[in-house]
Amino acid sequence: MIKDDIERYVDRYALGFDKGEGSNQFLRVKIPNGIVSTKQLRELAEMAHTYGRGYAEITTRQDLQLHWIDAEKALEVFRDLERIGFTTDKCGQAYPGARYGDIRNIVGCPAAGIDRDEFFDASPILMEVTKFFVGKRIY
Repeated sequence: MIKDDIERYVDRYALGFDKGEGSNQFLRVKIPNGIVSTKQLRELAEMAHTYGRGYAEITTRQDLQLHWIDAEKALEVFRDLERIGFTTDKCGQAYPGARYGDIRNIVGCPAAGIDRDEFFDASPILMEVTKFFVGKRIY
């Protein structure tokens, strides 16, 4: 690994240890507010094909989880995620229990801003809160 890459990705990306399924590592891609573009979703599908045996799970926290991630490909995976605008930010997988910069994905309504019955669009606030916490070890 290249030192600059390690410093760039530390506290923003992590692989977790998978318990079963024949997979050693996995990761959870944070999708704040559950909002993802078709282009980003295609890129994530390609990543699932390339790194995760063509399989991905959508979690209850609006994350996308990939299994069978090869630790030797971690920097490639992190570069791809950064390029398309996502992070894992540890997502509860690097340590047992919430700590060390382990803020979970902040969930919201993916129809925010387009639902005509909503009181107001909370997605800009949610995105700002997400940006505030990403990569900050203190939280």
